[in-house]
Amino acid sequence: MAGQHHIRRQELFLELPSVDPRQANRWHDRLERLQERVIEPELRRQLDCHAPPGVTLHLDHLDVEIALDHLDRLDDDFAAAFAVALARELSAAHAPAAAQSPAVVVPAVLHFLATGTLPWDYPTLAAFEAGVSRWLPQASTTDWWPLLRFLDRHPAWFIGRGAQVPGKFLERAWWVLTRGTDANPDDPLTSDHPPTDPVHWQRQWQNFRWLTDPAHAREAGPAQEAPIILSETEAYFPDHAGLVLLHPYLAYLLRQVGAVTDTGDRPDLPRAAALLHYLVTGRTDCREWDLPLVKVLLGLSPADYLAVATSLSESDRAAADALLDGVIGHWSALGSTGRDGLREGFLQRPGVLTLVPGGWQLEVESRAHDLLLNRLPWSFSLIKTPWMEGRLHVNWS
Repeated sequence: MAGQHHIRRQELFLELPSVDPRQANRWHDRLERLQERVIEPELRRQLDCHAPPGVTLHLDHLDVEIALDHLDRLDDDFAAAFAVALARELSAAHAPAAAQSPAVVVPAVLHFLATGTLPWDYPTLAAFEAGVSRWLPQASTTDWWPLLRFLDRHPAWFIGRGAQVPGKFLERAWWVLTRGTDANPDDPLTSDHPPTDPVHWQRQWQNFRWLTDPAHAREAGPAQEAPIILSETEAYFPDHAGLVLLHPYLAYLLRQVGAVTDTGDRPDLPRAAALLHYLVTGRTDCREWDLPLVKVLLGLSPADYLAVATSLSESDRAAADALLDGVIGHWSALGSTGRDGLREGFLQRPGVLTLVPGGWQLEVESRAHDLLLNRLPWSFSLIKTPWMEGRLHVNWS
């Protein structure tokens, strides 16, 4: 079983001693063929070997240099040379020793609180959940400081998104705030649920701020003057990129169930998002990091805060099921495929979502049975729902 590979940027350089500039286009075409026929397949093969199922390999960067004696034999010699050089570099590289360390977990949690997505370079969702669950009971006041400063600036985001972080994150945060410097990670959590009113959290934060280490208070200064610096997210990795295949039906579905009015407004975004998530997964237990593409289709940015609905009514689910049945009926190439077959075969598909001028671009991972897409009765290469300002360009290859 092959894994998923998230590569942030890939660059290919070719140094030649002397080439006529008029041959630049020809060399560009040759490099594109090498990329498609040699580099990408070999990367997939070796990454799968070095990181089998259940194992995560996280590399900051990987540099592979190859020197060839005869450029006229580039197509013949490059594949073997690249395979050897790549194997050597991968063998020398190793993943972080402690994925649950504060240096890794705290920035990842802070990133999620601010953007609703996991940082691109965090290994996997399972690793994030496991890391947070291991780290939380041992978190120190120093670990909590940047997270609680975010609470002061965005209390609603902290509470809403914090409820989605595993390991009883909100319970532990409230426990730290109420115990101040006396907090001992080994003490059991109180059985009381933390308040849902942001005012209570902010008031408790102000008390905590001056009860903690004075050095922290002096370093931070007035809380409102201490900006939180986050690296810009350049790409999102939706697991359900195949949702774009349903785009002609989405507006009708949301209006049918009353999640969107006839005027095109979005009065119930949490419910609309949960409904689109249900279309693809058959489940309603979604969290914000599941929804970057859903947000874009609803006219939001993936980083916009969206309180996630935790349930759908029976009538909502029935309307979504009827939509899938309608798609199967119109897409005759699917034959006797059922809803789960449609979901697993086409809708639950990894993708890469990036911001481009005038809208968004979605790259969708292809599979052998995608030949059936040629018999889909509608196009999905350029999408614009009634709520989107820009367009979504889809490259399914």
